[in-house]
Amino acid sequence: MPVSHRPARLRRIAVPLTAAALLASAGGLVAAQATTAATASMSAPRMLHDATVLPGGSVLMSGGKNAASPYGLRAAEVFQPSTRTWATVGSLALGRTASATAALAGGRVIVTGGIDDGPSGEVTGTTEVYDDDTRTWSAGAPLLHARYEHVATTLQGGRVLVTGGSGIVGDEWQDLASSEVYDPTLGDAGTWSTTGSLATPRLSHTATLLGDGTVLVVGGSDGTEGSGYLKRTETFDPATGLWTNAGPLSVGRAGHTATLMGDGKVLVTGGFTDSGTLATSEVYDPATRTWSRTASLSAPRKWHDATALSDGRVLVAGGQSNTGTEVYSPVTKTWRAAGALATVRQYPSVTALPNGTALVAGGYKAGYLRSAEIVTPPAEPAPVVDADGDSVADSRDNCPTVANKSQVDTDADGTGDPCEATHARRVTLAGVHQTVSGVRRLVLSGRLTVTDTVTACRAKRPVVLARLDSATGQWTQVAAPVTTAEGTFRSVLRDQVGRYRVQVAEQTVTAGGFTSTCLATEALRQHSH
Repeated sequence: MPVSHRPARLRRIAVPLTAAALLASAGGLVAAQATTAATASMSAPRMLHDATVLPGGSVLMSGGKNAASPYGLRAAEVFQPSTRTWATVGSLALGRTASATAALAGGRVIVTGGIDDGPSGEVTGTTEVYDDDTRTWSAGAPLLHARYEHVATTLQGGRVLVTGGSGIVGDEWQDLASSEVYDPTLGDAGTWSTTGSLATPRLSHTATLLGDGTVLVVGGSDGTEGSGYLKRTETFDPATGLWTNAGPLSVGRAGHTATLMGDGKVLVTGGFTDSGTLATSEVYDPATRTWSRTASLSAPRKWHDATALSDGRVLVAGGQSNTGTEVYSPVTKTWRAAGALATVRQYPSVTALPNGTALVAGGYKAGYLRSAEIVTPPAEPAPVVDADGDSVADSRDNCPTVANKSQVDTDADGTGDPCEATHARRVTLAGVHQTVSGVRRLVLSGRLTVTDTVTACRAKRPVVLARLDSATGQWTQVAAPVTTAEGTFRSVLRDQVGRYRVQVAEQTVTAGGFTSTCLATEALRQHSH
């Protein structure tokens, strides 16, 4: 098996943020103002490198490859956002590419595996640890299985999970399902131990730490020709060391990104399959363990990167032939343009900075790139207020206090009918004597009228007739509720002297696309012989 697979970089992980409750709008790319600006260049060009956020927001760049070091760079450097400058921080003992890094406690970073910078580029199981306090490197405990194109994820509590990749089993190259966990507190250099294996070998996959401490692994390839792009996703529980099926993607993909958003869900973007490069995006909801499609990128992307911004949105940049950057909002479920990079960047790193901007560094375009750029994404749009919940924003609602989805305005005065109508009812009650089959009866009748533009308030209405019991002071129903057409009612009763009441209860009705309340009303009638 060749060692020239597309390496997978560690995806940055963000702490979940609370998203404001805004009105969701339709998917798609919404134009917006944003800026990109050049910043100082790195000391060496590089692609397929690792970028790791350090305490305070600075960024460590390690490994990767360039023309002078085709199997792996030893040079490491740190970007300081406050000054927008780079500083070299020693060198790795072994140059490496297709490695994976993870942050440790105390400003340390562990670099694991990869392809080394030897004359033939061999897979390595060595690890090295960077200490930001001293800006020095030291040897870490070796992996149990040498691997490259794997992923490393910092777990809650400070341990590190390494999953998948490719390595040598026996005397053959194989894609790996094995996983191992690093505990930096055990031994002088930390200790690796085996844990549960993935259900499927995979490389060029992603691993994302979720809010509950589990890890979501998505996509990648199992090396099967023509059908090896994986739909299956899995979650790892550090407490048990076990993997659980997390449901399928809508389409198998590799070379994608998977980023934790501010609402605790995971956004998967782009990548490729045998059929080509993808623009589609999908969202995983840990609460329901389900996947759903969301708005697509403005253009297909592979070999790109993504990062979670400080406000919970996700910025995507780079790719095979795309200078545009885009930002996704988990609130509106839309993509917005976030400015154009100065150059196409394949395999760059994209890293969120503390001030809400992002560092896009390195990559490849007809040569390895030293340059770096700062992307300032557009601000999140102001919240859309919809007080009556009719999906029409208050700013353009002709009746913002009463639901009026169809914006009905009969008199065309600019104020919606629900805000003009009084919804008042008026009911009349009359009583006459009538002899029916030789028996004297009391006939009570009347009409219900409603001063309202809501047709439903004029429809058939049940009315209740009652007589006051002078002994108890209580009203007693004297006839079943009556409903007649045209708002009229009529009831024939036993002839009794007394005080009678007709009552129509309050009723909420929906008509013409909005909801209206017809207010209760009653009428009284004193009957005597």
